[in-house]
Amino acid sequence: MAEQTVAEALNLKADPIERNIAGEQLSLEGAVLMITTKRVGDLEAKIKEAHKEIQARQEKIAFLHGILRAINATTSDEETLDWENDPELLEMLEKAREMGIEIPEGKTKFDKNSRLRLIENIKMGVDDLNLENEMQMQTVTRLTNERYESYQMARSIMKPLHELRMAILRNFKGR
Repeated sequence: MAEQTVAEALNLKADPIERNIAGEQLSLEGAVLMITTKRVGDLEAKIKEAHKEIQARQEKIAFLHGILRAINATTSDEETLDWENDPELLEMLEKAREMGIEIPEGKTKFDKNSRLRLIENIKMGVDDLNLENEMQMQTVTRLTNERYESYQMARSIMKPLHELRMAILRNFKGR
């Protein structure tokens, strides 16, 4: 096995496209289909990854909305907030702080103005996450369009090749 031909060495490659095209084992149609399949598969993987990222951000947004509901539920009639005796809310706020939301550390009592600032900080965090999701959705849209264009490109190559073969067969039969 010390002396391998180039074609044999190429057949050892892991990438089936490189292996088959370089080894000249495929027809033009087969090569187009293989390349299109690989391209579409790569785009699908990118789209799925982007969707996972969007979903993770949406879960953070839902969590922050839950904090806003909890803050509203524990706000007194004087519009003050005291979560000193609410370990569940304290835990939620600590998690929000870890997510990057600016929440005063160690402070458990808020008057009307500081409560409104806290709510505004959380809302700004939600807005930031929503903006990231919108930008990611633009990427998903672009990838989806690329996937469609890949199908269309393959179709635009395959259709004339098929028509050419059919014309050759008709001429061969003498029609």
